[in-house]
Amino acid sequence: PTCGTRAIGDAGFKALGWHPFGGLPVLAETLVTGTSAPALKSWSVVGLSAEHTKFQLAAADKQAATSTAAAAATGTGTGTGAGAIKRGDKILLVPGYTDALGYAHQRIYAARDGRVEAVWPTVSAKGWFP
Repeated sequence: PTCGTRAIGDAGFKALGWHPFGGLPVLAETLVTGTSAPALKSWSVVGLSAEHTKFQLAAADKQAATSTAAAAATGTGTGTGAGAIKRGDKILLVPGYTDALGYAHQRIYAARDGRVEAVWPTVSAKGWFP
């Protein structure tokens, strides 16, 4: 989407796990590098398909993003404000439900404060499932 208020991520419920009781994944406030990601605080996950995550900018920030996108369309701006999610950005998501992740991934990385503290093997890594 070019409006600046929505974005699509290249991972869905197959990669992130999802369950009605666990809820949707949330964006982490720090990136894996340990740097703060204040621009992402305005974004939230609003849906998952099998292979994609749908992000949306908070209502309070939509007007500014729409104005920025309009400026880009008329050649008076870039269309990417400080809070924009751009193609190729890597976004750290915290899954709402992790049980399903063990079948799709060989490891789960446990992170706190932007640092990986542990790496846990899953049932796939142990050879229990092909």
